[in-house]
Amino acid sequence: MRTLAWDDFRTKETGELASVYTLTQRALELMGAQGQGRIVHVSSTVADGPPAPGMAAHGTAKAALNTFARIVAHEARPLGVNVNVVAPGYVRTESSARIPQEFQRRLAENTPLGRVAEPEDMARAIVMLLGEEAAFVTGEVLTVDSGYGLARR
Repeated sequence: MRTLAWDDFRTKETGELASVYTLTQRALELMGAQGQGRIVHVSSTVADGPPAPGMAAHGTAKAALNTFARIVAHEARPLGVNVNVVAPGYVRTESSARIPQEFQRRLAENTPLGRVAEPEDMARAIVMLLGEEAAFVTGEVLTVDSGYGLARR
């Protein structure tokens, strides 16, 4: 945080939130006209606290996204639109492949299900929130981290 310039911090916040705001506004127009819909934002468990130094801008942006989604869920009620968030922990992706294997191994060992998430795990959580089974779920942040964050609570 000490070395993060305000302009860099502001750019990250604006970039993250401007796209979410614009897309949500458009989705609400379309879904509201239909009288129903589901919006699922993708956040991060970093919103609940950093796993490592250097995450101030990212964590703050994701915390703002979570709050934004809860407020929109309340305001979208009359439109018949549910708004939720999936908050993944560590997910094995191309960009996370550069993280040292030893760190990834320790993450898996400290995860109740004994492995780190794959992109398909996030996709299944999103599909669940889009389905009829979640018709009465709105304004929620669903943490998808195999229970890794339980120790933080």
